[in-house]
Amino acid sequence: MFEWSEAEVRELVGDEKFSRTMEIVCKISYAELMLFKIGLDGVKCRPLGAGDSAIGIVSEKEKVSLLAPDGFHRQQLEAARKAGAKTGLIFFGSPEATREIGEFVAKWNPDCTTVLVPVPRTDFLLDGVTRLGVKLLLNTLSTCTMVRLGRVMGNYMIWVVPSNLKLIDRSTRYIQKLTGLDYVKANHLLFEVIEYVEPRMKADQA
Repeated sequence: MFEWSEAEVRELVGDEKFSRTMEIVCKISYAELMLFKIGLDGVKCRPLGAGDSAIGIVSEKEKVSLLAPDGFHRQQLEAARKAGAKTGLIFFGSPEATREIGEFVAKWNPDCTTVLVPVPRTDFLLDGVTRLGVKLLLNTLSTCTMVRLGRVMGNYMIWVVPSNLKLIDRSTRYIQKLTGLDYVKANHLLFEVIEYVEPRMKADQA
């Protein structure tokens, strides 16, 4: 996690906007973000076991969390393996770091599916190269998962829950393009089927 110093913020925005910008930066600091538990809702009700998988996504700055016996990523992957789940690792770092991690994983957990992604070192304050690489890889992984689950039709990811205006519009346009209806009729059809499909989705019967 990148932390901005006062000197860096002042250099970026100037004296006039410094105070206000610094106030915002403090609200999105690492310490503040870690107050929120993201993705842990109901985790106790979803224990890992045979047929499940756990994938660690680790950057070079976090590699100690994998190398150290008490490191977070290492402990989580070991717990998953012990529970019978398959394990995987996606690591982003310099060529030297990827070699180090590759050699470590080969000895530590030979069955772990490992993807080592070498990224060049840059002088950017925000490591845009790595961030873009992570985004592209996860987008591809997400798309492949949806295809395997049968949630893609042609070039459309049709498993959409129209819970806000953006997704209502997207769902309407999918219906429009797949059926040949105009936008208004497609939108009417969407709202007709929501009342039918939604309760069945919640009951896992859709």
